[in-house]
Amino acid sequence: PGKPGAKLLLEADGSFCGTIGGGAIEHTVRGRQEEWFRLEVAQRLVIDLGVELGMDCGGTMELLVEPFAVQARLVLYGAGHVAIELAHLAARVGYRVVVMDDRPEWANRKKFPEASEIILAPLDGSQTGVALRADDAIVVVTRGHSHDYAMAARALGEPHAYLGVIGSRRKARVMRQKLASAGVDEESLARIHCPIGLDIASETPAEIAVSIVAELIALRRRGDRVGALE
Repeated sequence: PGKPGAKLLLEADGSFCGTIGGGAIEHTVRGRQEEWFRLEVAQRLVIDLGVELGMDCGGTMELLVEPFAVQARLVLYGAGHVAIELAHLAARVGYRVVVMDDRPEWANRKKFPEASEIILAPLDGSQTGVALRADDAIVVVTRGHSHDYAMAARALGEPHAYLGVIGSRRKARVMRQKLASAGVDEESLARIHCPIGLDIASETPAEIAVSIVAELIALRRRGDRVGALE
């Protein structure tokens, strides 16, 4: 049913592009999608169209199932001192960095040469600036608590893999109370990392960036939940 070289791209959200011939063979392959997303290396798959799929045409079809990942993306809400250091370090470990702030004197190419995208927009929670994906890491480091709360609340309703908000333990408690009062459920609150980053007694913007990126690496490699909202 398919010709040599035909390709089918399967996305984690169930969407797809292309075809390997349609019909029973494609239905079978798409039905094993969860299995494919657990693969770490390419795999050869041979399907007997008659025996396995009951197709009268018979014959076999050979497939190469190959996993690949889109470059991890870090979305920074805020373009201050910590964000500058964080963008530099995150880019070094393979993240595609997007920066959003409402101050052109901060959100610019001179301060963020590594950023793939710089967005000038309000940090009032009215927008996320980009279409967020399920594998995105979001870090909220704005210039004020009201902006932090607004962007965190907005991001909670969007797809993401990680949401971190800079702040102290006291700020984390206040944030929990405010978001809970606004109707955010406990499960959603538990997804926020605040204080942000691993506890390495960091003080300077560069040290804070190291702690955040270390937490992102731990999450990406091991699925750690270190540092969630307290």
